[in-house]
Amino acid sequence: MSPAPTIRLAEVTHIDKVIVAVTPLDTFSGKIVRLRPEDIELCNAAGVNLHKRAIANLSGKLVFVRRFQIIGGVETALEPQEDKYLIKLRDAIRYGYFTPAPQEFTPPANHTADAREIKLALQPLPSAALPEGATTFRGIVVSNGQAQPDVIVSAELPAALLPPGMMVSPFAARTDSSGAFTLATRLPPEASGSEEAITFRLTQAGTTLLTFNIPITERIVENGVEKKVTRIKYEAAHGFTRPIELTDANPAPALNINAWST
Repeated sequence: MSPAPTIRLAEVTHIDKVIVAVTPLDTFSGKIVRLRPEDIELCNAAGVNLHKRAIANLSGKLVFVRRFQIIGGVETALEPQEDKYLIKLRDAIRYGYFTPAPQEFTPPANHTADAREIKLALQPLPSAALPEGATTFRGIVVSNGQAQPDVIVSAELPAALLPPGMMVSPFAARTDSSGAFTLATRLPPEASGSEEAITFRLTQAGTTLLTFNIPITERIVENGVEKKVTRIKYEAAHGFTRPIELTDANPAPALNINAWST
């Protein structure tokens, strides 16, 4: 009697592939903000929570993965991939930041974490403690005299003054319900005396509302004598002398830093 044939079952293994790796970044320092996995939601394009839990890796990135099954060398996805995802942060206020709007993500063919990384910029609340070494700007945004909440106020530094290793550009803040904002920037020491200008840009829902430039140092002629006046001082706190009026034909208000001449 011949022996029974040996039946070999195909080996079954499982692997996880990256859907998206979310890197929350402080807009002032460019450093990763460490959030809890439960703070973030992965949703479909319609905004419906897919109830997937993020994995927090050692660097602080929050990674969502999709499970695949491999049988006999054949790889099969155990769950479908959406054509587009929405990344939602539940509550950033507990960390001292505005809660950002949901961010869209369209997955590429490449499944590596680098290819599927998105940077989630977190803007500090006006009440947040000002970081050491910051050059700050406080102001109020209005339109026809009415306070304008949820306006993004950004400061774009010229390329020559960008801090080394800066991960998020430009520096940005958001107005609160009273239209107030506190914008912290990180100027290098060599900015002192520079005649380069910082561009202030005000946007809302992706639309630019207003743009104006303020030079760090400006040459003026007073009583027939040319001199340099400091408009923006390294590591100083600045305040706009009047509300920034979105309908104003001359929108660049002065800064009160107790400006002095050099």
